[in-house]
Amino acid sequence: MFSRLISNLLIRRAMLAPLIALLVGWSFLCVFPKAGAETTLVPETAWTGYFRHNAIGADLSGTPYIFSEGNLYKKTPSGWVYNSVLPAAGFYPSVLVDNLNTIHTFYHKHFTSNDYHLYHAECDPTLPNGASCSTAEDIVTNSSAYEFGHAIHNSVMEDIDGNLHLVYGFFSGYWGLFYTKRTGGIWSTPTRVHPGTPNEGYMLIDDVSLQLDADGRTLHAAFNNRSDFQVPFGLYYGTKAISGNWIVEPVIQDSFVWQLSLVLDGNTPRIVYSWQNTSTGQYELKLATRGSDGVWTHEVLFTNATGGIQSIDAENVNGTLHVIFSHGSGSSDDFRPVYVTKELPTGVPSSQRISDSGLTETAFVSMASDSSAIHISYNHNRDVLKYLRISLVTNQAPVANAGSDQTVDEGQQFVTLDGSASSDPEN
Repeated sequence: MFSRLISNLLIRRAMLAPLIALLVGWSFLCVFPKAGAETTLVPETAWTGYFRHNAIGADLSGTPYIFSEGNLYKKTPSGWVYNSVLPAAGFYPSVLVDNLNTIHTFYHKHFTSNDYHLYHAECDPTLPNGASCSTAEDIVTNSSAYEFGHAIHNSVMEDIDGNLHLVYGFFSGYWGLFYTKRTGGIWSTPTRVHPGTPNEGYMLIDDVSLQLDADGRTLHAAFNNRSDFQVPFGLYYGTKAISGNWIVEPVIQDSFVWQLSLVLDGNTPRIVYSWQNTSTGQYELKLATRGSDGVWTHEVLFTNATGGIQSIDAENVNGTLHVIFSHGSGSSDDFRPVYVTKELPTGVPSSQRISDSGLTETAFVSMASDSSAIHISYNHNRDVLKYLRISLVTNQAPVANAGSDQTVDEGQQFVTLDGSASSDPEN
């Protein structure tokens, strides 16, 4: 999970007319959310085989890479190709593209019930089809030392000096969230993010998300705790200067938070998360925002009345929140992933359902962005890896002679405004 700043300006339909005069000579992206209804997005098949967990990233040229089940899949003009990562298979992967365009993959793998590992491998994007990436290094392995054990979810970022920062959840008699830094190819001794001694501060980490400030030197982490054995279960947030210590605070306590994804809006943390509203019984996708006074506020992005929200990923693209998530209910049709957008900070959420019939198992989803597109991957049941690209369209010419009544039909569209006319892909 990673994001880059995008040099396009996103404009709401309601704001279009009064801003036209100001935007003459500028290039920009227009997103027009559909009001009060859902439309569909159609993905493509990247690969067939066995797939469950997956992670997506895009290199510096905008080429998407999907890491799943021990292979790194790459989209080329002639189709999808792959490079293998050994040891193969694995769970809860993540992908990061560094500033040298090297693809980094991270994943958890267990060989026996008492043999757990967290691996890291590097891939050169110029490798020929079928070639192997570097042999994965073993970052975490089971040990009698308390800081090693069963690695689960992980999240990674690169700082301005090219160092990698990794957070991950695991257990070895108890659970916790740990942090390690890679400098000069060497990983530091893991330290625990949240307070407590080896026998205190037990936390059952089920999901974690890491981001880096625009200054490249301050880390932000969001994570959940699924156990109230020693620490109240709920949603937590931590921050750390690269040279400092973690400072952790609760966002929600005494409520089960299932999945989550953290984005930064400037330096304001915003956490997309799922939980069950105990007063209504409904499962909700929510957005938590930390104010300058340190107080967290919460708003609902999507409500699913009949099933739990499972997998979540999010990106902030130049002030617009993009979210992909999957949820389940009594109908197999509802296993399709849903894509949500919201203009920050006060826009109204808009949702689109991904069109993919035949899903009978909740998908694991992943999202990344580059300067031209949102990239989404997910598994269709356990036999197909799917990919969806949502273009971010840049205007190629200034808008001229636009009247105050220039609007676009309702519907979620990425619309190119060129010259004196607006174009709608469906009309």
